[in-house]
Amino acid sequence: MKKDEYFLNKHNGVLIVVEGISGSGKSVGIRTLLNDLHGAGVPVVSYEWNAIPFLRKLTARIDRLGLLGTNMFSVLQWVGFLYDYFTIIRPHLKNRRVIVADRYFYTGLTRDAANGAWRWPGRFICRWLRQPDWLFYCETDAAVCYERIQQRGKPLFHKNKRILRDTSGRNKDFMYLELMHREYADMLKEIAKGTVNVVTIGKLPPSLSDSLVQYIYLKLGKTNVPELETACDERENDDELAEATGNFNEENHLSDRHVRGGTHSIKSMAD
Repeated sequence: MKKDEYFLNKHNGVLIVVEGISGSGKSVGIRTLLNDLHGAGVPVVSYEWNAIPFLRKLTARIDRLGLLGTNMFSVLQWVGFLYDYFTIIRPHLKNRRVIVADRYFYTGLTRDAANGAWRWPGRFICRWLRQPDWLFYCETDAAVCYERIQQRGKPLFHKNKRILRDTSGRNKDFMYLELMHREYADMLKEIAKGTVNVVTIGKLPPSLSDSLVQYIYLKLGKTNVPELETACDERENDDELAEATGNFNEENHLSDRHVRGGTHSIKSMAD
């Protein structure tokens, strides 16, 4: 792999971020990513935003009291993220660790935009935060995401006043997913102008590529990059088994193509 195939982040550690709207396949992609990294002998720290029980309970309590406005919700979310950033993310990166993050500050920015919250606090905060090495964006159609969320039986939580007050009869969760999808699309246009390696995955969860493993080994100063042919063969066998048992779907079929910085689409391993 040539160095001009990607942007090399000069900061310590490796930060890999997986983003996407609810139901887009982030969880499946992250599990695959973690398995591939472990298989390549790379120790990984897994991080999930909004996993602080106290803040979740506090937010729910304020909402039940009818006091949770759009801006207050945004502030609580950013407080939680900053706590995680300075107690989990930054220390591990400083120690040259590899982090796979289930959402990052991009979620906060798009959520603020979709909810109609103040946007300047998040933008100001992000100016001082570490840019990720790689961003995997699960670009799944809002209708598909909505079907998946319905199967979970858990409604979306958001504070978009226009949607909450809508009387057109349209499904409010679907309206919000469509809005978030548009906000992510606008944000990705700006990210593509920078120095973050961005991979857009259409309806497919991200999978570890040879280039990503080599990037990590190069960044951490390691040698003897392991071959991943066996892992790819195993995925192909898994797909054949899934098809034979009638369980084949888009989430079972993983992509392994590498792209350079900027937004691109990954199709399939067969390409």
